[in-house]
Amino acid sequence: MKIIYTFSLLYILFINTSSWATENTVLTQQAKTTVTNYLNALSLGDTLAIKGLLGGDLLRKRENLLDNPSYSDMLRNIYSDVEYEILDTYVKGGNIVVDVNIILNFQESMKTRFMLNSLSGQPNEATPLKIIVETDLLDQK
Repeated sequence: MKIIYTFSLLYILFINTSSWATENTVLTQQAKTTVTNYLNALSLGDTLAIKGLLGGDLLRKRENLLDNPSYSDMLRNIYSDVEYEILDTYVKGGNIVVDVNIILNFQESMKTRFMLNSLSGQPNEATPLKIIVETDLLDQK
């Protein structure tokens, strides 16, 4: 009887861990897609799309810029030839973190950390993720 109980317990733990890992994988993939869409919107100067991808304080801080008609042209000039490499994606403290190496004009490189979450608080597969923090990765300690 102990063998069956032990096997059942291990099976339940495996199933719970497996479903958490699957949800985690879906969320990190969703975060990568959101960051990719954001970088593409920057290169196109699509301020409407950018507004839809940002959330929280970050959106509030950038709202005036995004409403400025000339900001779109400035973004296109800066990000027109943007290339990027996603370095790492993981879940930390209820947020999804995406570290990206962004290359501008084929030469200038900057490492950026994006933190994403849903507007409802805890991220889940059914709720779109918003970029709530964008910071230079060198500032992170």
